[in-house]
Amino acid sequence: MNELILRNYEISKLSIDYPTVTNVVILGFLLIISLLWTQKQSTRFLDRDQTDQLRGGSILLVIMTHLWQHVSAVEASPHLSGYGVSMFLFISGFALTSTLDKPTFTWSRFLSRRLRRMMVPYWALTVVWLFADYFLLHRTYALRDMMYTFAGINIRPISDIDYVRWYITWIIMWYFAFAASNRLLSNYGAMLSIFGFGIVLLVLRVMEAIPLVSHPIHMLTFPLGMLVATYRRNVTAWLSGRETRLLMVFGTASLVLLSSGLVLLGWESAGNSKAVSTILGGGAQLAWCVVFAMAVAALGRYGYVSKFLKSWGTVSYGAFLIHGPLLIKYNPIMGLFPGYAVVISFLLFLAMVWVLAFFLHSFLDHMWKWLDTRSQSTERLRALETGDLKVRTVDGS
Repeated sequence: MNELILRNYEISKLSIDYPTVTNVVILGFLLIISLLWTQKQSTRFLDRDQTDQLRGGSILLVIMTHLWQHVSAVEASPHLSGYGVSMFLFISGFALTSTLDKPTFTWSRFLSRRLRRMMVPYWALTVVWLFADYFLLHRTYALRDMMYTFAGINIRPISDIDYVRWYITWIIMWYFAFAASNRLLSNYGAMLSIFGFGIVLLVLRVMEAIPLVSHPIHMLTFPLGMLVATYRRNVTAWLSGRETRLLMVFGTASLVLLSSGLVLLGWESAGNSKAVSTILGGGAQLAWCVVFAMAVAALGRYGYVSKFLKSWGTVSYGAFLIHGPLLIKYNPIMGLFPGYAVVISFLLFLAMVWVLAFFLHSFLDHMWKWLDTRSQSTERLRALETGDLKVRTVDGS
């Protein structure tokens, strides 16, 4: 691979001057553009427009995390590892519960939607990265490993294709647990079973009995999303009071300062206590989820939507699948600029990822619409041929 064109940061890392300052500058820029690039639009608490904004902010944090974990020679503060994943899992649990219609639920429809939205893009990008690894890095994988990854079972070394592949395995597991529990149990029973499932995974993760790379708090964020969706009206009514909002702001801000402050100071590793690290890291992630959701809800309360975050939320899944290999293994942008200009190069990289994700999203959207139209036309023609469809004449008879 030509190092002058594409840079591989798996082995040779990028030297970045003043990493913490650079990290804060990037975060500040993204925050400012999120607040300035808005549009007038009324929204409801955690409706589609608000959850799109939450997805948008989360994917930006995920990409930034991978910049400091896999590209930079040193990590920066604040350390945002897992924050975006926590929000993604929360929204997944919330969205599935909000759109569930048990009387009309069928496994075929559920699986069809998951295949369309998640697996087809995943399979398409898997093929792209396998070819890229072969031609650019002269890297091959065992047939068994490739069969595993196409099935959504991602363990090393195949999970290193794009460094986010483990999340696909994780979310597939939650989807099947959600569908099975809601198919067999009542709403209340399904929610309790999912929480129980999460607690079992949490214990196994802490004991290192299962090869999951995610933070233990991720075992609870999906069921928390289900809980909020189930009692959405109660939560909305509770937050409508001014005193309640002030209490939430004060309590959440205190949790953010406590958890994030101690993490930044390095107290989570004091005495090498795994319990302290887990509690502080999990508390900081949950606090961030609450703060971010409340910030987006407050923006909507005043009749505004961050168009910048919403645009990223629309293409978040495509960006999630695309950014890893381009950022880490064959980066076409970061090497064009010196280390002190990493803010510029990273923002250009974000723009490139958004454009690619937008085209992927648009192509798939048009493809599914075209296939649906063809399918409907075929069914209508077959119905006409068999006489099952009555044709209205000109006079209306």
